[in-house]
Amino acid sequence: MSKEQITLTKSELKRVMVLEKWIDGRLAEQDVARILGISIRQAYRLKAKYRHGGAQAIAHGNRGRKPAHTLADSLKQRVMLLYQERYFGSNATHFAELLAEHENIHLSVSSVRRILLEGGLRPARLRRRPKAHRPRPRKPQAGMLWQIDASPYAWLEDRGPMLTLHGIIDDATGEVIAATFRPTETLEGYVTVKIEGLRRKGVPLALYSDQLHFSPAQGQADPRAGIGR
Repeated sequence: MSKEQITLTKSELKRVMVLEKWIDGRLAEQDVARILGISIRQAYRLKAKYRHGGAQAIAHGNRGRKPAHTLADSLKQRVMLLYQERYFGSNATHFAELLAEHENIHLSVSSVRRILLEGGLRPARLRRRPKAHRPRPRKPQAGMLWQIDASPYAWLEDRGPMLTLHGIIDDATGEVIAATFRPTETLEGYVTVKIEGLRRKGVPLALYSDQLHFSPAQGQADPRAGIGR
């Protein structure tokens, strides 16, 4: 019987990684509550849910909940009006820059895109080159392939600076093997999560990054663009 594939949003992945750090003893409950923007009581409930059901419980448990940092309706209306009257036709990234520069409205690109889509407005899309790789199935067994990547994002929302999350995820199970925050994407961040992953799980058969496919068992590196999904 095949396992259910779990797709986590950035917010859910953030919760999973913070909970993993807490369980491993690298964060205290006060830190977890502060980072996730929840009470300590809620943090313990979330921890229990994750221990019992894993990442799947986090994914299903968050569906349909309205986040505490939801933007005010008046701000959403103003953003949509500005787009229609002054900046129509710009893509979400450019529109977010225009709002910050000319309107003193500072929102993430994802927030701007979400506001426009909720209002029935579709921002122009950036032209992207087609992906060179083909989709592939997940590996059948844990430890066969780890995916390592870094993601710059406003992980702390408006409560702290922009951070880059360095993480390793097992391709077969979706388990977060190791993760760490750094101000920017750095080699030191990648090395830190690799060392932690090796300490916790041992050596994987293969490791995929954005630009490198490495097979520890063979000791050879094979350049390939992109992580297959």
